[in-house]
Formats: sequence, C-alpha cells, structure tokens
Amino acid sequence: MAKKNILIVGGTGFIGKHLIKKLAKSNSYKIHCISRTIAKNKIKNVKYIQLNIKEKSIFKKISNYNYSYVVNAAGYINHKNHGEEHILGLKNLIGFFKNKPIKRFIQLGSSTEYGLQKAPQKESGHNKKNLKSNYANNKFLATKVSLKAWT
Repeated sequence: MAKKNILIVGGTGFIGKHLIKKLAKSNSYKIHCISRTIAKNKIKNVKYIQLNIKEKSIFKKISNYNYSYVVNAAGYINHKNHGEEHILGLKNLIGFFKNKPIKRFIQLGSSTEYGLQKAPQKESGHNKKNLKSNYANNKFLATKVSLKAWT
C-alpha cells in the first residue's frame, strides 16, 4: 500500500509536533512539515521545510509535491500582534491548495472560539460576541474563512 502524502503546517508547535509523532508511528504517511522556525529534535523520516505562509512566494518550495491531506496547525500565541498575519497565512494556504487535488484540508480551531459555551460546543453557538481574547477572535475568524472557502 502506497503511503499518503500529508503536509502539517505549524508542525513544530505543540499540537503539530504531537500530531506528527502520532502519524510517524503509523508508517502510513510521507510527512512534510512547514514551520517558520527551524525544527529542534526532528522526528525521523519527516521532511522539514522552513518558510512563512504569509509570504506567497514561498509556496514554490512545496509546489512539486502532491499532498493528499493538509493540516493547518499554524498560529501565533500572541494574536494581539500577529492576528492579521495568522489570517493572511491561512488565506494563502487556501489559495494555494483550493484547486489542487487534495482529499482534505483540515483547519485546527480552538474551544476558545466558542466563548463561554459549555462543552461539547455546538456550531449554532459559534458567534463573535462571547469571545474573551485576541486569540479566540482570530481562531473564530480562521474558522469562518475556512468554512467559507471550502463549502
């Protein structure tokens, strides 16, 4: 059985790194990781690509690969200073992959984008007025951008 190509954007962050570790154990994927930073403690058999998704010209580095799955785990901890860059990077990813033959584009969100709603959160309660932080607001906007682009 041929391995599926998967791209993890933000793969050196907390969630991305743990997702890569899990996928690497399955031996079912050829894993590529995009990160703004140089990866420390690289995981065996993962191709690391250092680039910033807010810059469209960098997509030349991945244009030769055919990915089955793209997982966007990229983000900034300090959204007060980087919120626009976070959304711009997401829009660049969507623009690049929108007409590619990928099976899935997965945008990782956060429970904070549901405000004070108790778990399990429901999409019907997904609204901007209950958000308590810049991070929650930007995750909310990222979900809205993703849903609009892929539906």
